[in-house]
Amino acid sequence: GRITATGEIVALDPTANDGRETVAGVLIEAVVTAATERKRSVIVSRHALVFGGSLVLPTTLTSEQTTAALAQLTALGIVVRQPPQVTAHVESVL
Repeated sequence: GRITATGEIVALDPTANDGRETVAGVLIEAVVTAATERKRSVIVSRHALVFGGSLVLPTTLTSEQTTAALAQLTALGIVVRQPPQVTAHVESVL
């Protein structure tokens, strides 16, 4: 998601109400940082084809939230081929 107040790109959190609840794109590589650290990276935010098996979604997403996140990617023009696998990492879908 993208925090509305700051424009900062962060992990997807469908329970938030500050912009993190809406998909902003797909992170190209995993980024692990401390809470106070900021790291630059690249995201795909529109018009792309991605392999769903490589997407990493939060393990806390329900099936309805996963469907909504994939629909939001589609709305951005990001086509997901093959459904994603849910794992413990949350860095990929933003």
